Amino acid sequence: MSGTKIYEEVMTKGWNEKRRRLRNFMGVKILDASVLIMPLVFFMTPSDPRMVSTIKAIMKSPKEGGLVSDGLGVPVSPDPRVDVAGEEEHSTCARSGWWRR
Repeated sequence: MSGTKIYEEVMTKGWNEKRRRLRNFMGVKILDASVLIMPLVFFMTPSDPRMVSTIKAIMKSPKEGGLVSDGLGVPVSPDPRVDVAGEEEHSTCARSGWWRR
């Protein structure tokens, strides 16, 4: 699959129009800070309106559906029955650094 086709597929299936944010997995509605790496690997620009609205969603507190608490990323599980608070500390710190760039 060409780079253009991959981009088009991610932007089509990875974008949640209703919530105005990128998804962590195509077709899943869960917000995940892993999408913050997209501008860092030149997949899309940080000024792309889809990235801007995704960053705004991530920057909200967990009570508001976001992923940032006290300036750090909060880990979440794709399975709502699993509590991962306190786990995945290294990846959480990395994601916190991605949105600060």
